[in-house]
Amino acid sequence: MTARVSRFAGRRLRQQLASESGGSVTPKEVVQDFITRCDDALCGGSSDPYALMADDVNVRVQGRTFIAGDHPNLTIVKKVLVDVVAERVREARVEVVSIIAQGHRVATKLKITGETYDGKVFNPKGEPYGGLFTVEDGVIKEAMLFLDNVMVETVLIGRVFVEEEAQS
Repeated sequence: MTARVSRFAGRRLRQQLASESGGSVTPKEVVQDFITRCDDALCGGSSDPYALMADDVNVRVQGRTFIAGDHPNLTIVKKVLVDVVAERVREARVEVVSIIAQGHRVATKLKITGETYDGKVFNPKGEPYGGLFTVEDGVIKEAMLFLDNVMVETVLIGRVFVEEEAQS
């Protein structure tokens, strides 16, 4: 069992980072830290990415898959989105390919890869996915993820898409 960093400790870390960087942490730095913590947590580390999310965060997963839709607060993000995916994914990695910011909005290109418990590989070519974030008061208030719908459906839940036969 891995140790978890409390929300208070996460805020303390942000305050420490802010003081070390001259007084404030930029939205870009918050999102970069969040992705780094997500990757560490996915690898079994003790990082707590939730400490960088507001309690009333809204996470929207674009598309028409079983994980698509709005996840309107931190409890739902943890219990519905994260726990449902965790039931299917044995291991995963996420890294920032590129990141840009303007004001409180941050756009990322992410490389997300993984493997399910039954050995199916998620995103074997390492194709990039997108993420848009809104950061307020040093925490993520909104996140939108743009994933490959076919990859989610075929790898994570085993759907099979069959080409339609040509009609004569």
